[in-house]
Amino acid sequence: MSGANPPHKWATQYDWDGQRETISRLYWDESRPLTEVMEIMRSQHNFYATGRMYKFRFKKWGLIKNLKADQDEQIRVQAANGAVAAVPLIRGRLPGSKKLKRYITQLGPETVPESAIHASCVRTPASKVQDGMSRSLVALQQGSSSPRLSISGSLNPPDDVRFTQQSLRAVLDYTTNRVHKGIWDVSGDPYEAADHADNWHNKIFQATGMIQRGKLKEGFRLLNICYRNYTNELDTEHPLLIIETYTSVLHLAKIQYDLAQSLVRYIAGLCKIRLGPAHPFTRFWSSLQAMGVEQIRQAVGVIKNAQFDIFEAYFRPAAEFLIIQNVDSARTLHEAGCIPLSTAEAIISRTIQQRRLDTQRPGADDFICWAKLIIALLLIRNARFGPARAVIDDVGAHMHLPDASNEISLFTSYEYRSIRVHLLRGVGAPHAEMVAALRERLDFCLRTVGPGHHYTTRAFAELDELHRQTGEVEAAERLREDFDFAAQWEAVCRKEEQQAACTSEKKNSC
Repeated sequence: MSGANPPHKWATQYDWDGQRETISRLYWDESRPLTEVMEIMRSQHNFYATGRMYKFRFKKWGLIKNLKADQDEQIRVQAANGAVAAVPLIRGRLPGSKKLKRYITQLGPETVPESAIHASCVRTPASKVQDGMSRSLVALQQGSSSPRLSISGSLNPPDDVRFTQQSLRAVLDYTTNRVHKGIWDVSGDPYEAADHADNWHNKIFQATGMIQRGKLKEGFRLLNICYRNYTNELDTEHPLLIIETYTSVLHLAKIQYDLAQSLVRYIAGLCKIRLGPAHPFTRFWSSLQAMGVEQIRQAVGVIKNAQFDIFEAYFRPAAEFLIIQNVDSARTLHEAGCIPLSTAEAIISRTIQQRRLDTQRPGADDFICWAKLIIALLLIRNARFGPARAVIDDVGAHMHLPDASNEISLFTSYEYRSIRVHLLRGVGAPHAEMVAALRERLDFCLRTVGPGHHYTTRAFAELDELHRQTGEVEAAERLREDFDFAAQWEAVCRKEEQQAACTSEKKNSC
């Protein structure tokens, strides 16, 4: 790319998030030079960024091709002594110079971790890593002080492995303790959520969405409320608390690592005060705080698989929250670079089939539509717009059937409209089509949930942002005359504060 003024705008945070997988594949998986990556993204994806912008993102995403001099020397010493070289594995590939790799290989393949040789085995549900994870949990349960984890290729030993072991032990202690004390009811399925978007970690998503769209005051206000409300989450002790909080940390890391680290630090400190330093939940977050955000991102597959191994040992296999989490976890693991798109699709497709066969449980159509929309979202983020459109059209056709209106939840209907917007933005749809889609979603929200709902404020914010970006001052003014965003966002935040206060009062009166 040349010239100071490209024919289109520089890539935004949203553009980087949407193209992250494509850029990572070109630069890292296919080992293309940066100049070639930039040209492909410009010509094929209408994506404009400078070399400096790319390098900043590569560093943020952990895609470092060259090791530091002290790391290089340490690996050479380990290999020369016949030990397994502690070479970190990033997206199935070894960093470091070709000279270093030749040096290690000449000493013998046994000096390289097995997970580094067989990169396709990294953190897939039926892989050696999953089997090794189960063995590690057994070793932890039997009191082994240092179980052998099959993750040497995905983390940087020794500290990261040690902190991950501590995290795994804390997960095991926390989960088994909650079951044995009867805090979690494993006899039935008591954890079905009436509104998937109304939980704590989705409020984090709403706050970060506002921050990404330049509404910093509004976004940080809701984020602050979420931080304060985490005390209620600790007291409620939902089985998915670890997983959903972990996912929130990863989501904040997409915006800024410091923001994600602040959440980890806050939760670790809060747990020490409320639960004490010896509590397993405190130990878990203290270990993550010591690891740092990049290592937290790398360890997500191991941590999630660990807790699901334990859930499957205690809860019914068909428990609704486990089925939902199969889909959410596939999405999270793919977005974190732990599993390829094909594996995420396969996991979600199997879950859809499982839910379809369960004819006695209501809400199958709603769940299947939602799960398909998650597949469509992952396809969009991998720039596979044709297959994504086919999935979205299939869901839309089903949702508009006469007998489906009562089956499809408000949450899924909203997600359908939102993911259609993602698709149109991804393919570079004409401006008029984008405006129409965003306006239709806003009207849907006003009609179904009213102006003072977080669905509606988000829909307004995206349409307002589009008008501002394209210089449509009159359209933006008309929109703001029809919708008082400041007043409605105030209503959203007050509702969250009132709900938190009500929850606290109920606990204090018990």
